[in-house]
Amino acid sequence: MRIWLIQTGEIIPKSAEDRLLRTALLAKELSSRSHEVTWWASAFEHQRKKWIDADGSSVQLAENLKIILLKGIGYKQNVSLKRFIDHLIVAQKFTKVANNYPKPDIIITSLPEHNLAYKVQKYAEKNSIPTFVDLRDYWPDFMLHFFRNRLLKKIVQLILARDFYRSRYVLKNANVLISMMNSMFYWGQKVGKRKPNSFDRVFHIGSPKQSDQTKKEFSQEFNTLLSNATNKFNVLYVGTFTDVHDPSIIVKAAKIINKNHHFKEKVNFIIAGNGILQKEVKRMAIGLSNVFFPGWVNKNEISALLNIAKIGFIPINSDEEFFPNKAFLYFSGSLPVISSSKGEIHQLIDQHQLGYNVELQKPEYIVKKIIHLMENKDLLMKMKDNVNKIFKEQFDSDIIYKNYANLIEKYIAENNSHKSSKVLNIAN
Repeated sequence: MRIWLIQTGEIIPKSAEDRLLRTALLAKELSSRSHEVTWWASAFEHQRKKWIDADGSSVQLAENLKIILLKGIGYKQNVSLKRFIDHLIVAQKFTKVANNYPKPDIIITSLPEHNLAYKVQKYAEKNSIPTFVDLRDYWPDFMLHFFRNRLLKKIVQLILARDFYRSRYVLKNANVLISMMNSMFYWGQKVGKRKPNSFDRVFHIGSPKQSDQTKKEFSQEFNTLLSNATNKFNVLYVGTFTDVHDPSIIVKAAKIINKNHHFKEKVNFIIAGNGILQKEVKRMAIGLSNVFFPGWVNKNEISALLNIAKIGFIPINSDEEFFPNKAFLYFSGSLPVISSSKGEIHQLIDQHQLGYNVELQKPEYIVKKIIHLMENKDLLMKMKDNVNKIFKEQFDSDIIYKNYANLIEKYIAENNSHKSSKVLNIAN
């Protein structure tokens, strides 16, 4: 079968060291089943803000997996006019070149990015191709949460009227709705005014189980970090530095702990990643000898950090409900978490004792929880066991994407059977 995947916001795994995210994991599973998989992506990588291919050509990743790179103009800031224009250009380029390729049996598109998803949905309807929409964000509704004033919210809604329409159109008209968490799934049903569908599903993002990377070859700087982490209680953050994913609270906690010489010598804080707040967060940490910034880390480096960490940190600075990717990453490394995220992950942590839920504005309380886990090894081990159990049951990507691929195959089979029945009825 010929399957198209549409996703512009993920890392394109051109290197063995690149981490596989949702679309890459699904592509890997589908292509392993001998399906002809084409992944339509942006030529500009969102995470690291760099060009994957400045010419916007195609890349053959595996025998049955090709990536078509659509070139926009690139951008430096997540919230910027250039990003908005880039997405419009990428969406328009899909419309221009899609007819140059053999039509797929099915298209799995993603929200966001809504402009591309809208163009894809229009193409699919014109060519009678069924679509799944994989919902990953409350876009553009999420923008309204930045404005408390009702009048300002109305103005923003008017400015983004076309964006609201395009997301709503995709959610309403896609044949199947997939989401990465339950609350977002129900939101998508409501916004799209969807009728119940037996194929609609929630598939968590998940993560592959982490392997031991301690024997891998790393840079001298990274090896020094690992050496400094020996016999320490290592608190780990892996992610972006943004207003929503804000690791500055980790530095605030480190400052409190460092006032006590006894604990200062026992606790390390490793803050990996980059983003718009990186310089500010680093500036806050000046003079703190137990705070480390390894920068952007690849797949093997992430595994090594998970192996030395005791707990993972999820600093979400928003009242919006999130189920952050980093939660699955930490769980894949058997790490209990300290999280300020609302919604399902909050409930999951409490229900299964996977760590602690905290308020981001209370660093003293966060420090108490870190010290409590450091001094109670039996409790920490119990939480690790709980994490391992729920990861195997719900968040192992090997299981998730097998089930996802099974659903796609089942839908195509039933859709083709339905088409054949119609042809026979007409012939009779």
